[in-house]
Amino acid sequence: MEMDYLFDPYYNKEFYGKLTSLTKRRVLVLGASHYCDGCAQCSNCNGCKDKEGLSLTQQVIRDYLDSTKRYAWKRTHSRFYNAIIDGRSVDRSALVRSMVFYNYLQAIEGRSAGDSHPEKFHEFRDRDEKCFAQLMNDFKPEVILVWGRNVRNAFPWDLFKGKIVDGQYSQIYHSEFEGTAVDICFCAHPSSIRHFKKEIFSKVFRHLDILK
Repeated sequence: MEMDYLFDPYYNKEFYGKLTSLTKRRVLVLGASHYCDGCAQCSNCNGCKDKEGLSLTQQVIRDYLDSTKRYAWKRTHSRFYNAIIDGRSVDRSALVRSMVFYNYLQAIEGRSAGDSHPEKFHEFRDRDEKCFAQLMNDFKPEVILVWGRNVRNAFPWDLFKGKIVDGQYSQIYHSEFEGTAVDICFCAHPSSIRHFKKEIFSKVFRHLDILK
């Protein structure tokens, strides 16, 4: 795929949209932003690629899948995947490889999570929307799982046709992109133990019928 993103999305071509995928439908996990303590004001994010040419998004997922690496942020991802799995016998690593991961803000938000700048979601709105449209065309997801308030507030509804609230769960909207039906689910950010409740979102995810 020809990509113009600043932070290339993570996907595994052996799993995503294939028979090997653990998901029934094509799933996009839409995160918010990246932080960087070395170049927070840098607008040229090519410098954020590692020696293998992987973007920050791809590095994060690669590091999550590497059991030898210990990071506190991994708990955020595990909390989210555990809500999808909800006690079923599922290979978590294979589940991760079955989905696309992308951060909506195509700029460094700040130096750390405590240095957040939600105004950047407005500042880079045109570029972010253009990149997101490309993502939708490239991967054609049928389910979008949105992390947090900032992405919800910036979500580019003008790219979609229709916005119907699900009859059972208000977090879910039924819509359409270029002829493809899309379920869009707005989640509390899984880094928040207070707001991301497994007992709530496991039911929401089961309603979306994500797993095979």
